Amino acid sequence: MEDMLASQGIGFVPFDSAERFCTLIQNEPFGCIVVEESIDRTSGIELLERCRLAGWKIPIVVLATHGNIEFCARAFGLGVTDYMRKPVSKDRFLSRIHDCFAIACKRKQTEEMQNASKRKLDLLTDREREVLNLLVAGNSMKSIASISGTSFQAVARHRQRILEKLGLENDVTLTRWVLQQEYLRSSDRS
Repeated sequence: MEDMLASQGIGFVPFDSAERFCTLIQNEPFGCIVVEESIDRTSGIELLERCRLAGWKIPIVVLATHGNIEFCARAFGLGVTDYMRKPVSKDRFLSRIHDCFAIACKRKQTEEMQNASKRKLDLLTDREREVLNLLVAGNSMKSIASISGTSFQAVARHRQRILEKLGLENDVTLTRWVLQQEYLRSSDRS
């Protein structure tokens, strides 16, 4: 397997035990994890449980020797990406590894977008957040002024600062942006 990955230019770090992996890898790595059904004295399930307990969402491929149905069900319950019974064809294995890297890249891009959005939202004052929520809910600036007990001009200034701080052009792009953030958050939870 190591030769196969190396021949394809896929970087990897082999570990001879789950304990060694957990000792040396403290933060969620980028890419994917390929785990044997049984690793040294630890079951692959224990490693999967540790990864998920740590909150890692990295794609994981399980290689199984026996094809134990209970193990397979538990693995998928812990969110593994794929479960392959050995021997696995080179093409199928490499295809799945490439798929996992694509998943990891997409997740990283989504996280970067969410972090950038959070930094922008952190620039807003409490009043600007209130105006933002009311705008996105479909309220006119006149009704926002009435709801918040302020003047139309004050709401207009808040709206303008919101658009400037978020780097948006108008209420339509603002609503789309907020909806996109909500979609990214909900897809990240699933």
